[in-house]
Amino acid sequence: MRKMVEKVVGFDAGSTACKLFDGDKFLLIDSVMAEEPLQARSLDAGDFLEERRVMPSEGITLKVRRSEIGPTYLLGEGAHEGHNPRSLADGAKDDADVQLFLDAGLSTLEPEAQEIRAKVVSHCPINEYLEGVTGPSLKTLLEGHRTRWISGRKVEIHVEVLEIGPEAIAALYFLAARRELRTGNGYMVLDFGGRTLDAAYVLKGLLQSRYSRHFEGGLDGALVDAVAGYLARNGVHGVDRSRIRGAIANGSNEYQTEHQQVFHFGSFLEEAEEEYAQAKLKDISALWRGVPAEQVIIQGGAATPAIMSKLLQQYPRATVIPQALARHANAMGLYYRAVKLIERSKKTKEAVSA
Repeated sequence: MRKMVEKVVGFDAGSTACKLFDGDKFLLIDSVMAEEPLQARSLDAGDFLEERRVMPSEGITLKVRRSEIGPTYLLGEGAHEGHNPRSLADGAKDDADVQLFLDAGLSTLEPEAQEIRAKVVSHCPINEYLEGVTGPSLKTLLEGHRTRWISGRKVEIHVEVLEIGPEAIAALYFLAARRELRTGNGYMVLDFGGRTLDAAYVLKGLLQSRYSRHFEGGLDGALVDAVAGYLARNGVHGVDRSRIRGAIANGSNEYQTEHQQVFHFGSFLEEAEEEYAQAKLKDISALWRGVPAEQVIIQGGAATPAIMSKLLQQYPRATVIPQALARHANAMGLYYRAVKLIERSKKTKEAVSA
């Protein structure tokens, strides 16, 4: 008998990971960043899936096909082996691959379903959810009906997008659901993501101002830019930025040129992080100058201790979403927003029918 499942999902399509929460289960699928978006979008896993077994890891690797005869793509841990970098390839959520991540996530949350009908709330920077600004809106990309083959299983997926909100607001929904939102009208929200920095000011439930530095705005990108600049000043040009990023991630903090010259840049990173923190605090201070707020909320999943220390010096009464919750908070906040929207819709229909 064909199994059909209805779901309500909060979907956080991050540059470093896509996260889903359905009120019960939380799922994280690692993304892969690529320097060349067009190259990333053109690769598929069909040539090596049979030759190379994906090594097990703490994460998951999903094999996804857009159509029955189409190429297979790897999502998650397996893609990090250097092949098939399918993801939000250029760091933007108006990338068609965002649909692959949502559909793969839905089918993973319901591993026995042949048909999934999902109501979804998501978020992204404002320039990416306005139709026609940089391409199809996120709502357009996510919504609709399609057939997917997920790890060999055929799944019919129907998606209704209830809302696409501004990037930083999900943390506000998260705290509201936990009853940790102070009574008041004004809220300042700051969200340090893996490769993004987003801020918003909400007054009486309405977004008043917002700031979004997507892709180039995150600490990761800032550190890579700083190291590349440091190497250029030392006569090293045409550097491999992915190697710099890898050296920072694994803690080696060194770069070897094609002439076997080795540069150690560990001591330089602290200075670069300090400059980044000062620049971002200056931007945020300008955004929030002279506005009243009952609560400052910091979603600091990717904020280092040094950055967090500066933030708390400036906003000593801020509510900080702790590291243990940071990776879950946005997806959970978006789920609670979806539930609220559905409840509101039901009440409206009941009032109209009465």
